[in-house]
Amino acid sequence: METNKPVEPSGDNPYRSPIFRRVSEPHIVGKNLEHTGLVMEWWQGPHLCHADVLHHCPPKEKGANYYHEAVFPAERIATAVEAASFSVVEVNGKKYLPLDALLAALFQSGKANRPFMEVIREFPHPIQDLSKWHSAPQRGNLIDQLEDEGFELYLCDAAVKAQGKFIQQIFWWANAKCPVHAAEILVGFEPKLNAEWVITTDEPNLAPEFTKELRNRHPDPLRLLRPAAIEQIRSLAETYQDE
Repeated sequence: METNKPVEPSGDNPYRSPIFRRVSEPHIVGKNLEHTGLVMEWWQGPHLCHADVLHHCPPKEKGANYYHEAVFPAERIATAVEAASFSVVEVNGKKYLPLDALLAALFQSGKANRPFMEVIREFPHPIQDLSKWHSAPQRGNLIDQLEDEGFELYLCDAAVKAQGKFIQQIFWWANAKCPVHAAEILVGFEPKLNAEWVITTDEPNLAPEFTKELRNRHPDPLRLLRPAAIEQIRSLAETYQDE
């Protein structure tokens, strides 16, 4: 894990943060690295902190999905950020960390005081070509309210998580070409139909905040699922057990 060195200010500040502010037009700053023209600002105590927002755009390989992400320079900022080693970008001797890891750290440490969904809708999500993997959201699996907000139950091969329960993913579509891994639920059928939220903490990302948001609004995930989705999960579970 990579961890930047934090600066520890003191005091408190009532201003709403974090926010994204435009400071320039988008421009290239290095190989496969483009400045979005935005900075993310947040208050830590009486100190205003900021991080430049860049998009890491690796060259597209033939026949592969095209994926890039928002990153920021791993310099001395006022919040410690951890990121998995594989997610660290190095360009011209400088390291860049995923911006979602910084945003997650702000929420988890209580330094963010704006509603999560309000901030995530302003987050500079990149446009990506993931057509070979998942080109459009599957509708008809979640209640209309969530699907209208961009959430999707991504039905995939059921995988046993624990004690015969099957894990399924919920995505949130930030734009027409950017599905974000938002949350996971465990669905079981013994002794009766049941479901529960899963808080994933293996990597520093936004999934725990998405999960908290959804769980606070809908404590019982079964109430989010359409009957057809439940039957598809049941069918996948039975197929898995037969193998």
